[in-house]
Amino acid sequence: MNTTEGAAQTYFLSQVARYTNIENGYWMAIDHQVYDLTKFMSRHPGGNVILEMHVGMDATKEFLKVGHDLDKTVLLMMKRYRIGEFVIPEFANKEDQSRYIKWSMTLSLCTEMLNAFTLDISTRNKDLIPDVDTNDTVSPINLRLMSDLLVRFEREYILVLLSKLKECIKDNSLTNDLKLIAEKVERRLQIYDQRKETIQIESSGVIFQRLIDCKVLLQELKEELINMNDLWEQYFDKNTPLDQQRQLNSEQHLVALTKRHFIS
Repeated sequence: MNTTEGAAQTYFLSQVARYTNIENGYWMAIDHQVYDLTKFMSRHPGGNVILEMHVGMDATKEFLKVGHDLDKTVLLMMKRYRIGEFVIPEFANKEDQSRYIKWSMTLSLCTEMLNAFTLDISTRNKDLIPDVDTNDTVSPINLRLMSDLLVRFEREYILVLLSKLKECIKDNSLTNDLKLIAEKVERRLQIYDQRKETIQIESSGVIFQRLIDCKVLLQELKEELINMNDLWEQYFDKNTPLDQQRQLNSEQHLVALTKRHFIS
């Protein structure tokens, strides 16, 4: 982070990614600028859900897609919430640049997944997930929807994340571990697809706890990806040697977190 006196405050992706909830606040990067949207969430004309989907990320493409860059009223309003500049490191070494891009894209992907999954299991969605503490009755259809959400988590979230992690991690033993985890998840999905109509659905309390466990896994993976990105950003910002041991430790932790969830 740039702390030079008189200079504009600057932020990296690892810093922006931490601000995605009501406890920390909501930050978003747009067109190389960082905005604190915490006080704006409830005022957004399109509702807060669309913003919650993209907080903690560089949302420039989404911003341009809806044409907000052409709306002078929007651009003027945004100035109130601007807190600094968004820095995307550019390394002189091409291999370093390639590796950082992979890690930053994986962090953004994980942030996007966590945002979406949090909205999916939010207590706002009472039709899908009842308050288990009030003994609400869960219909068979809603039980199936909750069960399908668990399957979608593995198919659309975990398998994609594992693939991205394999692209980032260079240690062969760790990539082999990721491959084994992916194979186990794929076998589970194949069994589910074959027996979907006859498989015994678990109780609402069990399914709800498993959904919470999935969210915790995403949170832990995201935190470690933030640490990895912070490592590369410090390497860029302070021009210090890349801490190889810290990098390996972070990679090992990412694999261990996934192993713990799927292989126990």
